[in-house]
Amino acid sequence: MSKAPAQSVFHILVVLSDVMQGGRHSRHTAAARGGVSVVTADRWLRALLKVPGCRLTKSGKTVWLEWASPVRGAARQGSEGDE
Repeated sequence: MSKAPAQSVFHILVVLSDVMQGGRHSRHTAAARGGVSVVTADRWLRALLKVPGCRLTKSGKTVWLEWASPVRGAARQGSEGDE
């Protein structure tokens, strides 16, 4: 039996959160993090590519999902003019 949809959404968002915080996930690490099969994790990675800022990189034979911030200067937002 498969997981409840809300639980699956939670786990894919955990993977996305990891990536957005500077981590990276392969299909194997995403599967371990989400408690799903490697095939399911592979589908997750392909689905997360639709999120602006997510990209795939290859290191040897491993394909990694990484974050490349789509908005430049977002980290500085709020620090200007706060005098």
